[in-house]
Amino acid sequence: MKLYGFLGLYLLCFLPCSACHGQNLGQSSDGQRTAVLTPNQNYPPTFSSPSLGYLSTEKSHPLTHDLSQVMHNDLKQGLKLLHEVDKQVLSGFEFFTTHYLPYLSALVDKQFQAHGRCFLIGSGSSGRIAVDIAAKCANDKVIGIIAGGDSAFIRAKEGFEDSEEDGRNLITAHEISAHDLLILVSASGSASFNVGAAIAAKEKGATVCYFYNSKEVPQKTERLFTDYGVIPILVDIGPQAITGSTRLQAASLAELCLACLLTQENPDFLLQALIAANRLIEEQFPAIASIIQLEQEVFSHPQANFRKLHDETSQGYVTFLAHKNALREVVMDTVEIPPTFSTNPPRGRNDWGKKRAEFQAFLTSDGNNFSWTCPWTTLLGRAVHPDDQQEVAQFNISEAGLETDIPFRPVGEGNLVIGVTKNSLRTILCPISHYKGGGAKTALIAFTDHQNSFKMDPWCDAILIVDGLQKDKSGIVETIVLKQLLNMISNGSMIMMNKVFGNQMVDVKPSNKKLIDRSTRLVQDVFTSYQISFPLSSEELYSKIISISKKKNEYDLQNTYTPSVVKIAVTMIYKNLNFEDAIEFLNTNQEQLEKVFTL
Repeated sequence: MKLYGFLGLYLLCFLPCSACHGQNLGQSSDGQRTAVLTPNQNYPPTFSSPSLGYLSTEKSHPLTHDLSQVMHNDLKQGLKLLHEVDKQVLSGFEFFTTHYLPYLSALVDKQFQAHGRCFLIGSGSSGRIAVDIAAKCANDKVIGIIAGGDSAFIRAKEGFEDSEEDGRNLITAHEISAHDLLILVSASGSASFNVGAAIAAKEKGATVCYFYNSKEVPQKTERLFTDYGVIPILVDIGPQAITGSTRLQAASLAELCLACLLTQENPDFLLQALIAANRLIEEQFPAIASIIQLEQEVFSHPQANFRKLHDETSQGYVTFLAHKNALREVVMDTVEIPPTFSTNPPRGRNDWGKKRAEFQAFLTSDGNNFSWTCPWTTLLGRAVHPDDQQEVAQFNISEAGLETDIPFRPVGEGNLVIGVTKNSLRTILCPISHYKGGGAKTALIAFTDHQNSFKMDPWCDAILIVDGLQKDKSGIVETIVLKQLLNMISNGSMIMMNKVFGNQMVDVKPSNKKLIDRSTRLVQDVFTSYQISFPLSSEELYSKIISISKKKNEYDLQNTYTPSVVKIAVTMIYKNLNFEDAIEFLNTNQEQLEKVFTL
């Protein structure tokens, strides 16, 4: 296998021979993968990003330490930093294919020969990856499950990830037996849902693996390996481009590794295709920047609702129209923006009166999408589970019902409509032209096999076309590339709207002890980044965070928007301002924390 860059070279030169465990990834005469299972008492190996040393998914990536500052100064240079971190996914994939893939391939084959099933299970981003991979396999042997049920694919659900009981109930509901294989997915390895599922499955005699990306895991997870015989699959490529945002590189890595395993695509082909795709992505930095600037223009307009608690106008929204071949990737990105950047989640029919989601995705109408069942089948790659049908029906995800949905989705002047397709340009241009005629800004994201001869400028204010992407039968390469493009655009626009400081998510809502602790660390980190001694003790800061949160909640009840608790705390402490004056300063300066220290 051709190694990728310095990281791959390091693996070849410096990993101890014992890490290989006598496993070989072979190719048969027809190019298909063959697996040889060689047991070894030292299995499994571990991997740390060699250029950075050991860093977990929750730590700050040194390459993107000044990401927001760089991006405000030079948008394309900021995109380059994001893409450099994305490239590290390939080093993790190489490690997985060398040290895990042969073993796991034999394990999967053994279970299937015994007429068992393979369940992919995760919460949030990991659960959506599980559903997507199962859809790619397109058979009843591989089943993807997201904690919280099918509706959690489009509306993030809090609580399920932290519930062992819900994990246990899942095993009972699906009648897991000793013939079945479970692959649990969690970037940090900390999901209690996975712990409950693993223990219950082992009690039924099932084989259980755990794919995760952080070398250090909670004791509850470590016990799965030491006491219950769960097989760890650890691939640690270091921190995320935006600290703690595991929807980025961790999710891409899980998608790439586990999709390769279960679709039986050739790993060498996938690696080489994605190396080539990196060059194609870099060529698109100007187009990516153009779409980010369109989103920033829409969100920052004086009439936009972006920094308001309620819809006061019909401006300030980004709507994605996805062809059925790109729907899952687009929905995943739009659904995962709210918990990362404290925006509003996708809205359903029960959300009348609530502020509309800044980002929401819909399936483009092809004349057949007249009910909720067809779009949802397209999204999930299977029928909706009977227990989830009532909840799922609350969400319209088809353009066919767009204008009759409650609440109405603004797609006219002051808004942006983005069409996304992998290979059906003419189909997607029709609805784009419709919304362009209604006054909306429009953009296009598409893959093509050759340069198109017809002119698209009249329909689009920004065009991003990746031409000549190498493809595998299961669509893994296309998924990874589209995911990374969408991530760069959403991260970029939120950074330009000052939802990130450096590479930290400073708009976190301190709604529980864990998030209060994170907020205190974020405030301290902001001061540290400017090499300023922090004037409060940890106890004093903790109390201040709670006090500011209460004050902010009072303003919320009065329907008055205020910036995040972290931003207010930094401003109050450094400038010695009261709550009201700190808000006024931040609002005047578009919530850009850099201005707190430079003005």
